[in-house]
Order: sequence, then structure tokens, then C-alpha cells
Amino acid sequence: MPRPDGPGPGSAELMRVNADGPHCPRLGHDADQANGLPMNADTEIELKLAVPETAWPELAGAVLRAGGRHAGPSRALRSIYFDTQDGRLRRNGFVLRIRSDGEAHVQTIKSGAGRHSMIGRGEWQTPIHGNTPVAVAGPNAPLAKVLRAKDIDKLRPAFTVDVERDTYMFTQGETVVEIVLDKGVVRHLYTQESFSEVEFELKQGSRQDLFALVREVGAAVPAVPSLTTKAERGYRIELGTSGRPITRVDYAPTRDMDAAAIARALVRPCLAALFDNLAMLMAGGTSEVLHQARVCVRRLRASLTLLGAALGWRGGEAVRGELKWLSDCLGQAREYDVFVKSALARAEAAHPDAPGFEALRAAFRRRQDEAAAGVGQALRSPRLLGLNLDMLARFDTLAPGDFEPGKTAGAGGEAAWRRLEKELRRRLKSLVRDADALEELSAEKQHGIRIRAKKLRYMLEPFADLVPPRRFRAIVAALQAIQDELGDINDDRVNCALALAHARAHAGPPQADDDPAPASLFAAGLIVAICRERRPGGNQAVAAARRKLLRSPALAFG
Repeated sequence: MPRPDGPGPGSAELMRVNADGPHCPRLGHDADQANGLPMNADTEIELKLAVPETAWPELAGAVLRAGGRHAGPSRALRSIYFDTQDGRLRRNGFVLRIRSDGEAHVQTIKSGAGRHSMIGRGEWQTPIHGNTPVAVAGPNAPLAKVLRAKDIDKLRPAFTVDVERDTYMFTQGETVVEIVLDKGVVRHLYTQESFSEVEFELKQGSRQDLFALVREVGAAVPAVPSLTTKAERGYRIELGTSGRPITRVDYAPTRDMDAAAIARALVRPCLAALFDNLAMLMAGGTSEVLHQARVCVRRLRASLTLLGAALGWRGGEAVRGELKWLSDCLGQAREYDVFVKSALARAEAAHPDAPGFEALRAAFRRRQDEAAAGVGQALRSPRLLGLNLDMLARFDTLAPGDFEPGKTAGAGGEAAWRRLEKELRRRLKSLVRDADALEELSAEKQHGIRIRAKKLRYMLEPFADLVPPRRFRAIVAALQAIQDELGDINDDRVNCALALAHARAHAGPPQADDDPAPASLFAAGLIVAICRERRPGGNQAVAAARRKLLRSPALAFG
């Protein structure tokens, strides 16, 4: 791998990169024609798995067993990614890189995932001299609407990616797939992030064969699909978010999308965030990573429910049960985390001299470890890999027959948007009606209202740019208030149940002279008592949240 210890872009060394190699002038309108540099536009269809580097030998063996054949020796590649100072390419969904492979240099421009595919993106390649970006001009140039040819000087090195690559080719009938195993490092200034992944690029043949190959290879190793590009890794380092749980999902539905494109615009960002959080969990992520993975599943389930109710998407039943399995698996571990960090800590702070807290904490640490082991087992299971790939495949090949007839008709998908707006408005009105006298409802009914408010908030998130801003903020704030106040009540209910279950399981005479269980019973009893107490101002807070919801404006797309 070239210069493994070198600094990333922004250093003096890399800022001189444009002087490396034979000089290629920054040209304007006719740069490609003047230099005889051909531009090949193509669509890259690629599936990627994040795989721990420790599983590399098993991964290589799985590729060979599946029918892959070596396509030459390992190669060390260096790519320099460019953008303007204000991130113009990133903000518009484009990537420009120059990759060095020995003495060869290739400039590649890539677009983001298109509305017609979950795994396809535009790709334009131009062989060039050296490491200076070359303008590609003309009305069909990929960056024509983002960066004028004369502004090519505004591009600067943003970050580098050094990769050690092993390449295999898979051929079966009419299907040809290039398989690359990449171990590498992304660098920006003096910050870096390592990664290891395997990419499957469909060169020829059917996507069905591509997914089948990925399933076969992925089942042999711990693997999570990844929709995150190397460029996105670099931008996260540049923006200071690398290594953190993915808490924000960036949706981009537009009014000109039809039903299938809307579905992809809702689902793909959820899956991308989920996959990243699952990969971090597999690498030993924190309880916050687990929580955010669970939130991603909730967002995904909410979007699928909306697509089924508003647009008649038919695929919900096939994945609903598996998504619930994943949610339950993550949820059990999360409950133990909340108990230790919230209920136990709260009781200990209120009664610092009471006995049994250490024994109770130790008992629940063991449960946390058992739950974490269960999550780890699920992460490495063919079942989870199958679910994730199934979701990608279903939305990659959406067709009119996947929706109920009549629900998505209309020029430009306008009927689809009307149905989405109508369904969201119906759910909001129903929630407002049923939340009347919320503070007087039973705990069970309050919990139901909370779940509906949270689900509706997740359903609304993708449409933030389509609802007038003040109206959107008011609605979301009202839903968030309901979720927060009732969430505290629900946490008390769950924590009380966990403490009671522990007390009942350990009631009776000690099992040994040093049995810590009896000491933990007192602490468990304190937690039950505290959780059963009304929080100060609890009813008033719930009533205030209800009034906020009642005052929220009607939902309407702008």
C-alpha cells in the first residue's frame, strides 16, 4: 500500500499533488477533445459487503468456492478525491476522483444512486496524465449543471484512499461479475479510518445472479451489506462524523417521482444507515450504536407501512416478520442498557446508602452480556444477511405489479403524492382525536398513542422539504413531545417489570453463603417503588404535550 504513514489531503505534501507526473493543463470547454481523452459513460451496478479484516482468509476461500478465479496479482491503488471548498460536488451527489495504478491515472466521476435502482450509479471514466482534474465539457457532461468547465480550478484535494486490492472474476453462463477484496485506509489531514469490504460489480448478466452470488459468498463470513461509498467515508472524516453512530437519515424524494422511485427514496437511506450501524455493532459498537440501529429498523418499518397503506405496495408481508425479529433482538439488549443506566442509576442516586446496588448491577451486567452475545450471533447469521439482501433486491427491481392497481396511476406520479398526503393527514387527524384526555388514559392506551406518534414522526421525516417549514416543525415538535413524555412513563413501566422479574426469580433462601442475590432484592424493591411513583409534574407534562398536539396545524404538502 503506497505511503501508508503519510498524511492525508490538506497537508503540504498533498496540496502539491497537481505538480506530480507529466503536466496536464486544466482545460476548459473542449478539454477531452483537445487531448484525445475518451469519455466512457456507463452505469455501475454493484453490491458491497463490509467484512472484518480478520475474516479475510475465509472470504477469499468463499470466493474461490463460489467459482471466482484470480485476475492477476494484488495491487496497491491510491485515489485522490476532489471537491470545491464549499463541497459543491458532495452536496449535489457527485464524486470526482483520480486513481493511480502504477503509472496509469484514471479520472472517474460518479453520481449518486439513481431513482431507478438501489445498487446502480452513473460512472464516467477518463484516462488522464498525472493527478490534475480534467474538465469534461459538453451539454451531456456529468458535472455540467454543478461545475462549469472553466471552474475546474476550484477543485481541491479533499481526502485520499489507499487500497490493497485482490481481484477475481466470476463467470456463469451469461453472467460476469468482478469481485474485488479491498483493505484500505481513508485519510483527511491527520485523521484516518480503516475499512475492509468486498465489492461485486455486475459486468454482464442478470441482477438475480448477482444477488445469488453475494448471498453464497456472504454466508461464509460475518458480513453486512454496505451502501456507503469510499467517498462518503472520506466526507465523514472531513465533516468530523467518522466513527459515530448514524443518527440522521438524509431523504430526497421529489414531486416528479413515480411510486417506485418514491419507495426507493424512502427505503434506501434507511437501509444505508441501518447497514452502517450494524457494521459498527459487529465491530464492537457501543450501546448508542445499538440504539441507533434499532431506530433505523423503526424508520424502515414505518416507511414500509406507509408505502403499503398509501400506495398499495405488496411486499410488506414478506419482510414484516423478519424485521420484527431483528427489532426484538436489538430491543432486548437495549432494555437492559436502559435499566442499568437509567432506573438503577436513578435509584442509587436517591438512596446512596442502600444495600444491594452492586449485586443488582452485576446481575444485569450478566444479562447485558448475554443479550449482546445474542445480538452478535444475529449479526453473523445468514438469516440477517438474507433479510438485508432481500430488502435490497425487492426495491431494486420494483415494478408496477408490486403495487395495487389504481393506487399509483397518474402522470408524473402525482396520484401517488396525493395518496401519500391523504394517508399522512388521516393518521395525524386520527391521532389527535384519540389523544383527547391523554393524561387520563390507561398506561396501555397511552403506550399505544406513543407508538403511533413515533411511527407517524418517522413517516413524516422524508417529506420535510415538501411541507411548509413552520408547519412541518410544529407537527413534528408536537409528535416529539408526545413521544418524550409517554416514553418516560413507558420506561418506568418496563424497568419496574424487569426489577420485579429479578426479585421473583431470586426470592427464597440463599443458594450459598456468598450468594449475592438476597442483597440485590432490596435494591430491586427500591427500583419498583420509584418506578411506580408518579414523576413530579408527570400529568401536567402529558397534558401539555396533548395540548401541543391539538394545536398542531393540518398536514399539507406545499
